Amino acid sequence: HSCEGRRAMFVLARAVTERDELRTALDTTADQLREAQAVAKVGIFEWDIAGDQVRWSDEVYRTFGLTPEAFRGTIGGYLASIHPDDRSLVESAIERSLRTLEPYEISYRIVLPDGGIRWLQSRGRVRSVDGRPVQVTGVCLDFTAQREAAEALSHLALHDPLTGLPNRSLFMDRLGQALGRLDRRDRVL
Repeated sequence: HSCEGRRAMFVLARAVTERDELRTALDTTADQLREAQAVAKVGIFEWDIAGDQVRWSDEVYRTFGLTPEAFRGTIGGYLASIHPDDRSLVESAIERSLRTLEPYEISYRIVLPDGGIRWLQSRGRVRSVDGRPVQVTGVCLDFTAQREAAEALSHLALHDPLTGLPNRSLFMDRLGQALGRLDRRDRVL
C-alpha cells in the first residue's frame, strides 16, 4: 500500500515537470518569434470579422507607433491609421479579398501619431467557413527605409548633387516626353 502511494507521487511530479518544460519551450519559441519579427520589421495581424476584433503582434504596434491601450482593436481603428490618400486603395483590396476569398497584397502609407509617415506592405489571407469569410490573417512589413533609399537614389540620378538642379538626364527625359506629346498633337514646341 505505501509503495503504491510513492509511485503515484512520482508520476504526478514527472507530469508537472514535463508540463513546465513544455511551457518553458513554448515561452522560448514565442520570445524567438517576437525577436525575429522585430529584426525583420514584420508584424502579424488577425481580424475576427464577426466580432470586428483586430489583434496585432508587438511589432505591428511598434510599426504603427501605438500601444494596445491607444488602438481601438477594430478594422475602423486600423483604417484610421492609413494615409487618407491610400485608404480607399486598402479598403478596396480587403473588400475584394473578402468577396473572392483570395489573398491580397498591397503597399500603402500609414500616418503615425506624431504625424510621421511609414510605408507598409501587407499580405492577408481570408479564412472562410461554408464560403463565408470569418477571419483575415496576415503580415505587414515596414519598408520605409528601403523606399526612402530608392527615392534618394532616383533623385541623385536625375539631379546635380551640388546644386540640386535637374541634370542632363532629366532634361533629356522631359524633352523626349514633350516631343512625344508634340507628335501626337501636331503642335509647336
